[in-house]
Amino acid sequence: MLFPYDSRSILDLAGELDRWKTQLDYRAPIPRAWAGRLRRDLEAEAVAASTSMEGVPVTAEEVRRILVGDVPPETKEQDAALVRGYRDAMSFVLRRADDSAFRWDRELLIGLHDRILAGNWGAGAGRFGTASRFSRRRPKMCRGL
Repeated sequence: MLFPYDSRSILDLAGELDRWKTQLDYRAPIPRAWAGRLRRDLEAEAVAASTSMEGVPVTAEEVRRILVGDVPPETKEQDAALVRGYRDAMSFVLRRADDSAFRWDRELLIGLHDRILAGNWGAGAGRFGTASRFSRRRPKMCRGL
């Protein structure tokens, strides 16, 4: 034994930790949140990759700008709206995912689609498509060269 200690004080402290754990567990899971630049970079990459499958030609850097309210002049407003809608829909899913009652179902998917397209009925918001669609990523040309 390196240090003398009173086992009762250790048991008291361990009991206090157990009480805190019980109290905090009762309040629900602690949200998993990335902080700072890493979170923004991961979010921008994910949004750019996912929206590109819908034919939205934006880079991760353009997504970063759109999500802070600075739409690049070469980006169409409808593309910027889709980027914002996609981010909002995925944020909703992340907030709900820890709920034991959360279930993926048809109505949730339709609701997410409506949210992504900001209710734009003409763009098919809130409806499943009827035609076959294929996705491939086309590299975007460098603008500065």
